[in-house]
Amino acid sequence: ALMSDTPRSRILGFDLSGIEIAKRNLADADVASRTTRTPRPKVFEGNLLTENFGLDSDSRSRLLPNGSFDIVNVGVALKIDNPAFQKVFNLLRVGGVMTIPICDGEAVDGRCKVTFRKYVRGDDGQALLQECIHGMTFVTCE
Repeated sequence: ALMSDTPRSRILGFDLSGIEIAKRNLADADVASRTTRTPRPKVFEGNLLTENFGLDSDSRSRLLPNGSFDIVNVGVALKIDNPAFQKVFNLLRVGGVMTIPICDGEAVDGRCKVTFRKYVRGDDGQALLQECIHGMTFVTCE
């Protein structure tokens, strides 16, 4: 993964489960470079589909403030009309980039065929589609 090397950088990740395993893995001395300023990722429990990502208001404001991220990568497929799409997109600053798998049809056994998309947040706050890759299969959270 490419990560920035500035003193203000932060890397966050959340998921429904597996957080303790992720924390244990990230604590390993070989996981991150000790010669750069790249921060270790901070991981926490969260839910893409719930209000405030399943966090209390204070945690949501502190960890996931709208308009504050340069890059957001969504690791599960959504339908384009799912409200979670806009909620996650709102995390981006103007010029920020979101990559996300979008279901092309209905999910079968928790998976769907997707178009993997890259969006940029425009000056007007709109999602500007930049690139697409077709023909992939992803796990869906819907």
